[in-house]
Amino acid sequence: MVVLKKVKASSLNEVIVATVIIVLVFGIAVATLNNILMNTANKNTSSIDNRINELIYSYRNEKLKLPYREESEDVSIDITEVLEGENRSIQFNILNKRNKKKIERKVFSNE
Repeated sequence: MVVLKKVKASSLNEVIVATVIIVLVFGIAVATLNNILMNTANKNTSSIDNRINELIYSYRNEKLKLPYREESEDVSIDITEVLEGENRSIQFNILNKRNKKKIERKVFSNE
């Protein structure tokens, strides 16, 4: 009869502990990456900044009549003229409807 060699192996408890540790590390990594990606998406204002620059260009070239209001499904833009003493400025109020972030920008008029 052939004698089988005893193979060294881990006990069931060791395998379960190692599996739990791997799952916990993976879960923490996924949660961290999700948080980073969501924060990056919420803080990205490049499309809004581009639209503001387009509107400023339109105003300076007399293609935009004030007061101006623009609504989209994500953003609300209000443009008004503000008089401060003898100085005239254009106030841009932008509200991001998804994250309720408000951006204000003031451009001084050269007229």
